[in-house]
Amino acid sequence: MINFKWTIIGLDCEVSKNGLTNVVKTVHWNLSGVNENNISAEVYGAEILDDPNIENFKDFDNLEKQDIIDWLNANMDVAVLEENIAQQIILIENPTMVTLQLKNEIIS
Repeated sequence: MINFKWTIIGLDCEVSKNGLTNVVKTVHWNLSGVNENNISAEVYGAEILDDPNIENFKDFDNLEKQDIIDWLNANMDVAVLEENIAQQIILIENPTMVTLQLKNEIIS
């Protein structure tokens, strides 16, 4: 089983938009996962958000991490991200490629 964790790295905001202030436009994020063997992997990116609905706009000072995670879940295919992390962990535990060092006499 893999435990996933969102980290919000930063938010790019428009100072003013349709009478609203500090409107979040881009979320810089990291999604990491760790399995029962403490093997971890991660993906990261930036998600551009649509303009907010004025009726349910939440002031920047009142935003919580879960609000931002909810936006990411609504805008992105999180299952694909989680599968990517799972595949990275599988390859770490069961590599299909390795880098081998040449013997000194071959290098000379």
